[in-house]
Amino acid sequence: MAQVNISDASGKEPRKIGFLANQPKDSNYAEPTAFKLVIGKIPETTYFCQSVSLPGISISEVQQRTMFNPIILPGGDVVHEPLSAKFIVSEGLNNWIEIYKWIQSCSTYKDFDDVVSLQNSLVSDATLYILSSKNNLEVKATFSGVFPKSLSSVEFDYSDTELMTIIASVDFAFSHYEIEVT
Repeated sequence: MAQVNISDASGKEPRKIGFLANQPKDSNYAEPTAFKLVIGKIPETTYFCQSVSLPGISISEVQQRTMFNPIILPGGDVVHEPLSAKFIVSEGLNNWIEIYKWIQSCSTYKDFDDVVSLQNSLVSDATLYILSSKNNLEVKATFSGVFPKSLSSVEFDYSDTELMTIIASVDFAFSHYEIEVT
């Protein structure tokens, strides 16, 4: 069976039915290594970034009461998963320390002298570039109001007989993000 065009009652563009109607526009797979994360406040971490996860999103439901069963509708709060990244720790711990200091600056770490003035921004913007198999920009995710929530520890161990790189992870909170397909 080939493709058949059927016009609906609205007179809009004809619908396609048949096996060709379900073909995706893009049949290439996303590659797990085709990305670049850029965060302005931590350039050294950006350079050593090994992995990043595009955060998931969920929305709560609202119940509309009726005299029968309640009707469940979309609405309520939007909840984002954190923006999580893993990076290779540099020899001088420079990239780990830049996140450590950023976290310190977001709170009164030791005493009230640590309070940062409002002129010094505690947040940054971040951009995740997702590339095609030919390293062309496919998707751009722009995050607003980014700040680090947690930074993993750095473990040193004499018992490791293999020379391995040290990987640390960081979770960022953000106010929202937008996705742009290029």
